[in-house]
Amino acid sequence: MGRTTEVAAGRGNGRVVVGGPYSWPNPSEASNNNSRSYEYAVQARIRAENERHADKELREHPDMPARLNTTADELREGYREMHRYNIFLTFEQYVTAAHLAAVLIPTHPNITRTGLLNGLAAGKSFEQTLRDRGFTREEAKAAVQRVKQEIKESRRRN
Repeated sequence: MGRTTEVAAGRGNGRVVVGGPYSWPNPSEASNNNSRSYEYAVQARIRAENERHADKELREHPDMPARLNTTADELREGYREMHRYNIFLTFEQYVTAAHLAAVLIPTHPNITRTGLLNGLAAGKSFEQTLRDRGFTREEAKAAVQRVKQEIKESRRRN
């Protein structure tokens, strides 16, 4: 039986869905080159969609980067760089990780943006990643809620 992992266009919200019309071909039915080129095409489509979404988000909320103490170009470039390693990374996740690291690094130097994003890539939530780095459940939950609230407020004030 071949691989049937699909990336749902818009329906999966960045998650992997099994089966469907975008399933990778069975290796016995197609050569490895066709399978690989299909895989790259799907990744390129996801990357382009996510970058368009990031640009749209920055256009709709031009004050957001300044309120998060950064620039739109820094957010955009950082997102593109990290998106190369995790094609399922959303712009919102990247902004949350970047802001969470910026808020926590003065008191917790072992918390980094890359570490938080690696936790996401491993299938953990931000809270689980923070708990792995020594936070209690309540501290992790409070930190993530605070950062998400700040991001929400930065989007609201235009």
